[in-house]
Amino acid sequence: MIKIRLHGESAEITEALKIIEREFKILSQSGEYSDRGKSSYKRVYLDCRLLDFDEYMEKHPGAFVQICDLT
Repeated sequence: MIKIRLHGESAEITEALKIIEREFKILSQSGEYSDRGKSSYKRVYLDCRLLDFDEYMEKHPGAFVQICDLT
């Protein structure tokens, strides 16, 4: 299991989550926690694992191309 902490503005966290979801299976995700003081930054904690082959292919159709013998 991989633990990830996202730290930034809400919009940045939302965009980062979209990218992470392409490569990882998110097992659990916390809500947004505000930083102390007047900071506009938030934190989100993730528990993830790498996608297995079938999950990867489902999210990335056509990712692997068959290599033909050109000789």
